[in-house]
Amino acid sequence: MKKELFIFILTSMMMTNVWANSNPTLQNNFCRPLVDSKKYIQNDFKAPYPKTVKFECTYECMANSETTNITAVSTVRVNTIQDDAYSVVCQGVKVKKVSWGYDFDGIELFYGYDTALKEIKKFAFDHISTNNSEEIKRLTTLKTTLEQVAQSYAQAGASAGGEYAKNFGEAALILSEMAKDLPYNSQKLNLAIKQIVINKGVISQDVKAQSLVDRIIITAAAWRIPIHLF
Repeated sequence: MKKELFIFILTSMMMTNVWANSNPTLQNNFCRPLVDSKKYIQNDFKAPYPKTVKFECTYECMANSETTNITAVSTVRVNTIQDDAYSVVCQGVKVKKVSWGYDFDGIELFYGYDTALKEIKKFAFDHISTNNSEEIKRLTTLKTTLEQVAQSYAQAGASAGGEYAKNFGEAALILSEMAKDLPYNSQKLNLAIKQIVINKGVISQDVKAQSLVDRIIITAAAWRIPIHLF
């Protein structure tokens, strides 16, 4: 009896340590999932792949040193068991491949703006100031990306002819000017995002200058796009 009690206590301590080490302390401007909060809304476990799975998770987000719980809904298309393991999880949950399949591998914080979950995106835009070190770090990375794309566009414009040359040249100039102001002045970036919001995130498939710019912004600056407004 004593031995069984000792093993139970030891196992409990080990599980507590694993949980503590895999559950980082919540920080301002970041969110983390409550692991046991996932609830399926739509999932036919017997249906073959591909299939659509809809579920909700509860997240803790911190802004101005205050924590708020937010329930957000995810809808994902899964084609394989691996998709099921890695995609049908709350944002911030890490999964690892093990000998018997897939297993929980801890939790990581994510920047409140850096999400495809509309409920959390809205919270970020309503409560998290962009005047923070994480934002500056991301805008600095974006600056480098825009400079590189602008250079590629300029080269494409130089080698192309007619209307293509003009459009790529104009797009290169727009991105170059936008990058020049970053990371401390995002006015030009904000204007580009405003137009994307007006178009509800729909990007024209043509090769006009604005379309070339929008395609880069909507991917490279995805965290700045207020998708909850679409």
